[in-house]
Amino acid sequence: MKLIGPVRSLIWVGVLVLLLFGNWSHGEENPDYQIKWHSDIDRAWEITQESKQSLLLFVTHPDCAYCTLMKKKTFQDDGVVADVSESFVSAAVDAQIWTRFVQRLGVRIYPSTVIISHDNKVLDRIGGYVEPLILRARLEAASRRTRDARR
Repeated sequence: MKLIGPVRSLIWVGVLVLLLFGNWSHGEENPDYQIKWHSDIDRAWEITQESKQSLLLFVTHPDCAYCTLMKKKTFQDDGVVADVSESFVSAAVDAQIWTRFVQRLGVRIYPSTVIISHDNKVLDRIGGYVEPLILRARLEAASRRTRDARR
């Protein structure tokens, strides 16, 4: 079956638009549009205190396939990157290195995302892999609680 001229042109226009404007790498080629993860929890907490923003703590484990998936998919999503960068101080924690800290947080599943307010209240605990849209909704709810607490 042969494509009709206008349909073929429309397909080529679509391909051209994707090539010119599509973000195939979801921020990987642009280091300015990635989440800036702190590896030093103490420093991340200092920044949380200074900025009055909440701490987004991503607890991961080296042997965790879902942790890797969340890093590559959820935390590369443009909306998630924007939400986290705008409203949170972010820290990534390796559960093998920060064993006692992770135990005190009560983390039992990997990955886990814990949101802690600047006044040391746990706003949310998210166990397991989370899709970008679900994480964005949870981030918004935590941000709202932080804003309400400031009033």
